[in-house]
Order: sequence, then structure tokens, then C-alpha cells
Amino acid sequence: QLDASYRLEADIVAELGLTSVSMTVMFWYKSTGSFGTELVRLEKDANNYVSLGLSATQMEVTIEGSGTTHPDSSSTFTPLTANEWNHLAYVFIGHKVYFYLNGEYKGSQLDGADVHDTFTFQKMIVGGGANPNGSIDLLSVYKIKLSRTAILQNMKEALHKRMVLRYD
Repeated sequence: QLDASYRLEADIVAELGLTSVSMTVMFWYKSTGSFGTELVRLEKDANNYVSLGLSATQMEVTIEGSGTTHPDSSSTFTPLTANEWNHLAYVFIGHKVYFYLNGEYKGSQLDGADVHDTFTFQKMIVGGGANPNGSIDLLSVYKIKLSRTAILQNMKEALHKRMVLRYD
């Protein structure tokens, strides 16, 4: 259960090689009314990070590196209903982000007009962002791009051997 006071932090060892240009992050999320603007954050440090969030009609990503912020979001979709579980998948390939909601592709975005810095993550933070109200379950982080087929399989169970982090 996420609220303004809940925050989970976990260190990510450098040997895992989890980078901002080759990863998949997915999880189930149920909001309690207002959608979370920052649900999961992967950090190199406080100034270099990727933030994953959600509005009622878009999946959102913010990439911060070298003092420059690069916001991205998915295509607009039908507003989500509060208190219903939704599966979110964010796939990072190079400097592009692909968005999947409940296994359905919702578009891709280039990271702003510029190319963001490439960095290796050292920490993951779940919750603690502005307005994270809701619940997250079955958070999975992979150091590779997963296909839509693999995302659909992961909605039921974790199957891929390249998973580097799992939070139930």
C-alpha cells in the first residue's frame, strides 16, 4: 500500500549493469482515487534518475541527467478507473521509451528533443513521490527490452531469466 509516508529503497549493485538505455520495468498498480505522478524511481544519484508514473490518461516517464529534465508520456488512453488493477510496462531501448498498459502497446516517445545521459542505476525507490496513493504489486525489473509477448507472460508470472529485481 502506497501513501505519502510509504517509501521502499533498495540498492542495486553495479555488477547487475542496469542502465538507462536498456531495461524493462513493469508492475501492477491500483490507485485509490488520484493517480501517482512518481511511483517508481531508479537512480544513479539524486541528479541522475528515471522516474515512472501515471496520470488518469497517460503513462509518464521523467529522465533527469546532468541538470536537464526530459519528460515523456504515452499516447492518451481512456481514463483509468480508481480501485482497479492495471499492469504497466515501461520498455527502454536506446533513448526511446515504449509504453504498455495491460499488455496493449500505447506508443513510444523519443526522450525529448535531446539525448539523455546514459547511466548505471545504484538505487530503486518505490513510493515516496508526489501523490503515489494506491498499491503496487509484482514489480519486475529486467536489464533487457522485453517483447509484448514476454510482457503478457509476465502479467501472470515472472518467466524471464534476465530479471534483475523482483518485488512482490
